[in-house]
Amino acid sequence: MQPYNMLSLPDDSPDNAMNRAFRINNLLASVNSIETIDTTELQKLTDISDPAMPAMLLELYIRYFKWCLIDKKLSKEELSQLKQLKKLFLLSDKEVREYSDKIISEIYLQAVDEVLEDGIVTNEEKDFLRNLRDDLYLDDTIAAGILKQASENYLKNYLEEALADERLSPDEEEQLFRLSENLNIGIKTDKYTRDLLERYKIYWLIDNGELPVVPVDINLDDNEACHFYLDNARWYEAEGADPAEPWNRVTMRRKLNAAIASQFSGLDFMERKIEDYSLSDAGKIYFTNKRIYFAGNANFIFFDYENIKDYNIFRNGFEINLNSGTRYMFQIDESPDITCLLLNRLLAG
Repeated sequence: MQPYNMLSLPDDSPDNAMNRAFRINNLLASVNSIETIDTTELQKLTDISDPAMPAMLLELYIRYFKWCLIDKKLSKEELSQLKQLKKLFLLSDKEVREYSDKIISEIYLQAVDEVLEDGIVTNEEKDFLRNLRDDLYLDDTIAAGILKQASENYLKNYLEEALADERLSPDEEEQLFRLSENLNIGIKTDKYTRDLLERYKIYWLIDNGELPVVPVDINLDDNEACHFYLDNARWYEAEGADPAEPWNRVTMRRKLNAAIASQFSGLDFMERKIEDYSLSDAGKIYFTNKRIYFAGNANFIFFDYENIKDYNIFRNGFEINLNSGTRYMFQIDESPDITCLLLNRLLAG
C-alpha cells in the first residue's frame, strides 16, 4: 500500500512493540489493498502485551488516514478500508474519531483561511467549503464552528492592524463593517473598545479631516468657528515668567509627536502640580480656529494662537506659554489626548 514503505529489519531483532510495528508496516507495504492482507500474520504481530503497541498501531492507522486525505476527500472505498484497518488494529471508535476529527478539521481550517485571505467569501467559495465538508465527512456543527472562529479571528486581526496607529479612518471603518457583514460576524466589542474606536475616529479627524464645528454660547468673529470645548475647566496663573528657551513651532511639533508616540497608547501623561500656580477662575474653555477662549465665573479671556509661544500637555490639563513670558495652566477633567492633538493642529496653522 502506497503510504507504507518497506523497512530493513534484521532477522534476529528482538521481539518488542517497535520491531513488531516495523513488521506490520512491511506487511502493509507488501499489499495493494487491505482486503488482500494476511490477517493471520497481522493478528500474530498485534498480539502483544507491550503497552506501547496500541499507540504504534494508531500511528500506522493515522498514516494511512492522512494518505487518503491527500486529495482532501474520502471516497467510499477509502472509508471501507479505514474501517477494516481500525478493526484489524483493535482500535476504538473514540480514539480514532479523536485523531481523525483533528486531522480533518486542520485540512478544513487551512481551506477556510485561504478563502478568507481577501476578507470576502463569494458564493463560489461557500459552495467550495460546503463540498469540502461533505467530501471530508466533517460534522456540520464542527465545520460551522471552524468557519465562525476563523472569521472572528480575521476580523479581530484586521481591527488590530487598523488601530495600530491609534487612528481609525472613514475607509477603515467602512471596511470593518463591510467585512463584518460579508463574514456574517458581529463586531464584538466591550464598552472600553467601543469608546476607544470613537476616540481613534476623533484622532484621525483631527489629524486629517475637516474639524467639526460645534455651536457655542459666546460671540465669535466672522469666519471663526469653535471645534471643541470643555466644561469644568480651572484657570491658574504662574507666578513668574517661563525661564525655558523659546521653541519655534517646528521644534515644538517634533517634540509633541514624540510625546504622542510614547504616551498615547496608555494616556500616560505626567500630572502637573497645581501648587505651582495660583487659581484665578473656573468655567468653560473653547478652542476655535483662531484662538482659545476661557469663560469663567468672573473673567472672560482669550489667547490668539499667534501669541502662544509653546505649550505642554499633562494628564490633568495643559499649560500655555505666551510670547510675553506669561504662563497659564488650565486644569481639565477629561480628554487630555484630544486636547493635545487639537492644539497641535491649531497651533501649526
